[in-house]
Amino acid sequence: MKCKEYHKLISREIDDEISEDERESLNRHLDQCLECRRFKAFILSVSGVHVGIKEVEPSSSILDGIMSGIHEKNDVQSLAGWAKLAVSAAAVFVMLIGAGVGNFLAERSIADLKPEEDNIFQVEHLGDYPPGSVGYLLAAAMEGGGNEKE
Repeated sequence: MKCKEYHKLISREIDDEISEDERESLNRHLDQCLECRRFKAFILSVSGVHVGIKEVEPSSSILDGIMSGIHEKNDVQSLAGWAKLAVSAAAVFVMLIGAGVGNFLAERSIADLKPEEDNIFQVEHLGDYPPGSVGYLLAAAMEGGGNEKE
């Protein structure tokens, strides 16, 4: 066993939580290891100070202040959760409205084009097969048009 493991045993020994075999092993190690003896002495001194301190009941005003602080923190956390949800919902709403308005405007602007505007805006590519595409050539070949060149 390493010293670190004996340190755990020392702590458990102080709490009276080790077996007789562990106690014998620990005592053999302590006979040989100065560092672990110092560690045990330090732990015993700290433990002795802790045992010597008497328990004091806090005043009710301190407890009330702590409890109100806990409740305020929980209220702020619950508001933060709602704020996150509200921001997310608003973002989704704005995106849906934007998509709807964009789709409406796109449909309206294409539907309102006059034939002479088609040439200005060059929207002939909005057909089934843009001129010069493979689909255009295949469609022409299937209709019996042969090799069309533009």
